[in-house]
Amino acid sequence: MLRQTTFTFGLILVLLTNEILAANMHCLQCSSESDENCAEGTHPTSECLPEEDSCFTRLVGGHVVRGCLLDLPLDECLNDKTCRSCVGNGCNTAYWPKCHHCGSGDVGCDEEQLGSPEFCGQIAGSNYCYARLNGGQVTRGCGFQDELCVAEPESCQICFNDGCNGLARDALKPTKCQTTLNDPLCVSCQGDNCNDKRWLRCHQCKVTTLDSSCSAEQVDSAMFCAYYRESNRCYTRVLNGFFERGCLSDLDENVNVCNETGIEKCNICDGQACNSRVNSAAIRRQTFVDDPPPDYFKRSSLDDCVQRFHYNTSLPFTSVHNGDPVAPGEYKAFASIGWTRSTGRVDYLCGGTLITLSYVLTAAHCSVDSENKRPDTVRLGDVDLSTNVGDQNAQQIPIKRFVRHPEYKAARAYHDIALIELERAAEPSDFVCRACLWTLPDIGYDRLTVMGFGTTEFGSDLSKMLLKADLMPLSKSDCQERFPPNRKISEGILDSQFCAADPTKDSCAGDSGGPLLVDLVDSGNIGATYKKVSFVAGVVSLGTGCNDGSLGIYTRVSSYLNWIESTTGATFNITECPRNIECRLHYPDVESKIVSQNVDPKFRVKLLQQEQSEDSICSGTLIDYRHVITSAECGMLQPKFIDLQGNVVAITKVTIHNDFNAKTLQNNLALLTLAQFLSREATDQASYLPACPWKKETLPQGEDIYVSGLEQFGYRENYLFINATLVNDNRCPKGSLCTENPQDIVPGICKLDQGGPVTNYVRSRFDKFVPSIYAVNSRGSGCSGKGNIFEATPLAAHYKWIESQILSHVVDTLNSQQTWNQQEFYENSTCLPPTGGLGRCVPDGRCRQLIIDNRHQLSNIKICKFDGQTSVVCCPNSYL
Repeated sequence: MLRQTTFTFGLILVLLTNEILAANMHCLQCSSESDENCAEGTHPTSECLPEEDSCFTRLVGGHVVRGCLLDLPLDECLNDKTCRSCVGNGCNTAYWPKCHHCGSGDVGCDEEQLGSPEFCGQIAGSNYCYARLNGGQVTRGCGFQDELCVAEPESCQICFNDGCNGLARDALKPTKCQTTLNDPLCVSCQGDNCNDKRWLRCHQCKVTTLDSSCSAEQVDSAMFCAYYRESNRCYTRVLNGFFERGCLSDLDENVNVCNETGIEKCNICDGQACNSRVNSAAIRRQTFVDDPPPDYFKRSSLDDCVQRFHYNTSLPFTSVHNGDPVAPGEYKAFASIGWTRSTGRVDYLCGGTLITLSYVLTAAHCSVDSENKRPDTVRLGDVDLSTNVGDQNAQQIPIKRFVRHPEYKAARAYHDIALIELERAAEPSDFVCRACLWTLPDIGYDRLTVMGFGTTEFGSDLSKMLLKADLMPLSKSDCQERFPPNRKISEGILDSQFCAADPTKDSCAGDSGGPLLVDLVDSGNIGATYKKVSFVAGVVSLGTGCNDGSLGIYTRVSSYLNWIESTTGATFNITECPRNIECRLHYPDVESKIVSQNVDPKFRVKLLQQEQSEDSICSGTLIDYRHVITSAECGMLQPKFIDLQGNVVAITKVTIHNDFNAKTLQNNLALLTLAQFLSREATDQASYLPACPWKKETLPQGEDIYVSGLEQFGYRENYLFINATLVNDNRCPKGSLCTENPQDIVPGICKLDQGGPVTNYVRSRFDKFVPSIYAVNSRGSGCSGKGNIFEATPLAAHYKWIESQILSHVVDTLNSQQTWNQQEFYENSTCLPPTGGLGRCVPDGRCRQLIIDNRHQLSNIKICKFDGQTSVVCCPNSYL
């Protein structure tokens, strides 16, 4: 028996019993196709027309989406007399084919899938599987044709268990799903699908009822998905002021199975945390404990931060030479130039750039191979030649003619530029489109991108993956010095050539003809979206090899602009090219430098004046077991508690920097001492890790700088980071670290996080990916705008003071031992240098600079002991 249901845009989720057929799912129908009120929500006059059961109209991301729910071919959908909302182009890019699977080539669906968790949340191995979030509920299932949930579970993984119930539909008959299947991986929770808007079944959001705590409190508290490791059946969340942690049963998601056997992978559920509901204090005792770690009183320096706290973290690495893989569609203009052999195999020996839909720019020396044969084919849109993955996005086009520059001579490397005319024009897509040409004589940018399928090191085979690397242009004099004249460049480096290099990256043999690009941001005049546009500045011509520090010579494209335009019949303009409609829609959108965060970093804390308060007065950074660094201004507000991702701990002492100047904000630092210590369990499991104070006066060259900010979202404030640029001119007060974000954003939606960190993750000499805090926010307004300077207090200049405060317990112990003459010195023991701070007893040969600096003031040199003819001195940490 069929039941009819009325839909609104406020509740898109359709709850079907096993008796309902998908063909009878009613349309979400606006009263008129031209009804502009659809864009605002449900119109009062909207209604479902019962005779149009197979149609739907709904609101997604501010757009009206229309289509047929039946598994109809497109031409039948267009002509379906009962599917009038699909007439014309209403039934195209945004309609859901089959079981709401985003199909290949479905541009509108792909955009929704990437940009919104509202549908197509996770597709796993089968076109008939789907998982999506609607109104705080998760719908999962398999449908259509004859494949039910339980028929082929290996091809429909996300349909395991009770996620695959009444919501799994067959187009012709009711579908019943078994609920006895195990769901060991909870596949739909993998990756970033377990994010701020989505918990799915394994994180306790109900499938069949609206769980308001998942849709409201989850978003407000930022405590969801706080901790999950090998098994997604483990969960942590806040509900009505309580923490819930545990393992969920495969058969009943309301049953906590912490203490059952066979749950070895549910390792966060050990001990008292493995209860259906535990008070937050119980959780806090596991993160912060009353007793210090065993070696707490032996620590002599903050320099051991990496080994002490970050031994359990690792830096993921990936290999033009030392290059990074190019993502599909990232650089749409790259062309692989191939030679078809008698066996049918195609050897791609050169690269090029699509500069019009009919022409590819390359190097003249790519006109023939080692056997003096000409290339015959060009492949576009393929970033991995070793597999057929993504081949549906590639375009293979025969070469019509190869045009070398008329002045090119094979014996020389001058005028090494050519054009390939294609047999047919390329079709613009998200994976194939043309680049622009850099037409000015000077490039003016210090970051260029080279790419190709070339060898990754000298003597190696060609890479099968398209690789990229960032290079820096060199001056002509530097280039000539590093690349003296030879047979290929007997006249030296001409103005029509330029050089680029990097100490560890360069293009290699096989990248010949490929592009050297400048990536720029353009707002254009088509909407307000910023786009990243690639400009070809050079063509790979010649190099010194693939060894570290190698040098590449590139043909300067702007020197041959007239020849390129006369050959192609096209004109190239820097301003007009990015706004050409045929490719602009396919250029990637540029992300803002404001990076929003829904879950706090593991070292960033809120400062509170009341234990139960949700309103923070400032922020700070955990840098030790029991110490938080913040600004002196924040310290003077006398915070009483810190909140580290829901773990609230009392503050016992606030230490303001003794040289703080409230007028100039010089030395704007404070240290907060906590009542408890970060537990060894927390550091061992890398759940909460202190940031390491940056000791060097200069920041890592070429690395990003992230300034902490706060996003104003209604009555809430969400953490974010601002990818800022270092300012080293007279706008920066002495003793400050200054940055700016030249990108403009809407005013009032973001502000600087007072007392928060200026930070980044930095690779250490131990190959660890270490959170490092460079400075503490001091002054600034808003989050962007050129000239809006963010001032911060650098920690390097105050490292000694920070160390003396954090390790004051060691100093007190040593002072006490000295007072009672009980101190015993031995090599590598901690000591107190006369100049202050802490040091270590080492042979004088390891601390020669101390002796040199104080040869006229010997009282600054303290002798720990004599070891034969060798003096063991108390060497300050700053000298070690």
